[in-house]
Amino acid sequence: MVERVFAFPPAELLDWAREHDWPLLPGSAGQGTEGTDWEGGLVLTSPDNGTVYRLSVVVPADYQTIRVAVRPADGATVAEVTLVVDGQPLATLTAAPFEALWQLTVGEHTFEARGTDSEGRSLTSVPVSIRVLPP
Repeated sequence: MVERVFAFPPAELLDWAREHDWPLLPGSAGQGTEGTDWEGGLVLTSPDNGTVYRLSVVVPADYQTIRVAVRPADGATVAEVTLVVDGQPLATLTAAPFEALWQLTVGEHTFEARGTDSEGRSLTSVPVSIRVLPP
């Protein structure tokens, strides 16, 4: 049996990880749209797809948040971005950093970003899904 260990760096460090020959899992976030040009023009960098969170009975609900962040794909220019959670707008942003906090709620949730570039063309991201478990 052969055991292999793969690294899962945040999207912001993927180029650096590749340049330094980190073992990234083929077909994972380390090799997918997060680290490469995405034809839709936007790349969600947080949260990571498939992440499972658990609410805490100790931490006040107001502090149980996650960062929702998007960046332009290589070569894309962004005029406006709307971060969307479960089909509802979370925040509309016109300047970097394109990020907002979202309060965790129990259930399955889908995040995406929609926007326009400086020439008025539509931009989109690949949807990301997470799950939040009760305490």
